[in-house]
Amino acid sequence: MSISDAIDLTVWNSLEVVKLIISIMTPLAVFFLSWLVNERLRTRENVEQERGRIAQEQIRYLQEQQLRLANRNEFQRLTLEINRELIRDPSLDAFDHPDPNGTREPAQVRLEALAYIYMNMFELIYQYYHPSDNAGTLTQREEEEWRVWDETIKSTLDNSLILRAVVEKEESPRIYYAGFVDYIKTVLRQVQDDSPNSAS
Repeated sequence: MSISDAIDLTVWNSLEVVKLIISIMTPLAVFFLSWLVNERLRTRENVEQERGRIAQEQIRYLQEQQLRLANRNEFQRLTLEINRELIRDPSLDAFDHPDPNGTREPAQVRLEALAYIYMNMFELIYQYYHPSDNAGTLTQREEEEWRVWDETIKSTLDNSLILRAVVEKEESPRIYYAGFVDYIKTVLRQVQDDSPNSAS
């Protein structure tokens, strides 16, 4: 065998080895790339499914909150209706305030019913600007609105002996939302401290 034949044979063998390696590696590379693409697609699909699940939970939570708020507003509306009826006809006060001696004057009943209307309204306002679910911070405009309402509540409480008496009633903490009761009692203390008639 000549040297040139030996070189040709070596080149041929090298080419065969390369072809063999390529023929083995190609399916492996295709398999690996397919696996990689599938894994990425599966990961993306899992992420999208998780996002969809979270979005559904958020929607369900918001719907529940809206339903609870709607129900609560309906309860408040009914309470306001009862208070309006008491203002219209004070004799209805005997329904839950038996007064065998007739010491409660109609004007007193009307004023107290009006005070409860104010309390219910102030509670709704307080809860609107102080959501219990930490739904987020107030916008600058909402903070300004709350500042105005806060001053209005303080002024009303300062000017109304009837409203102050309702706040101080023993049953008030059981009737109203705890956060609102804490707030209104704090306001009452401030009003009493600032009053010129308060003890020094």
